[in-house]
Amino acid sequence: MQRDFLPEAEPGGESSVRTGILEALNRVAFLYLDYPKLFDALIRRIYLYQNQSEIARSRGVTRAAVSKELRQGVTNMMTRELGLKTPVAKPDKLLGLTPEEFAVYKIMFLDGCSVRSTAAQLGISKSKAARMGQILRRKLGKNGTVKNGVSKKS
Repeated sequence: MQRDFLPEAEPGGESSVRTGILEALNRVAFLYLDYPKLFDALIRRIYLYQNQSEIARSRGVTRAAVSKELRQGVTNMMTRELGLKTPVAKPDKLLGLTPEEFAVYKIMFLDGCSVRSTAAQLGISKSKAARMGQILRRKLGKNGTVKNGVSKKS
């Protein structure tokens, strides 16, 4: 005997329960496809009752790496879900970047990847990726500088 878990559609359209369940499944599928590490951590937390230290141990990374990964994943997901843009720099400043700088900008600042990950994706050394990140922060005013270029520390 098969049991019907999703109520049949009402004569005038879909059941609100059925629509809600399908919406929830759609969101879970989105999370699984777009943020697999965040999805994995969520499943481990809910079903296996693992904390960040246990998740880190099972992945062979530090707890701080898991924490950072979760923060970035949640931020990226919320930004996307709310339809917000992530304006890290003004468009006129972006036009002054070289293609290589723009690629680093996109991966490092918009996607939130680490220097190591950025270097691996672009096929450049870690030191070059880090140096380009510093140059981009300086060019885009993201390094604790004020508008006239004078450091806040001085």
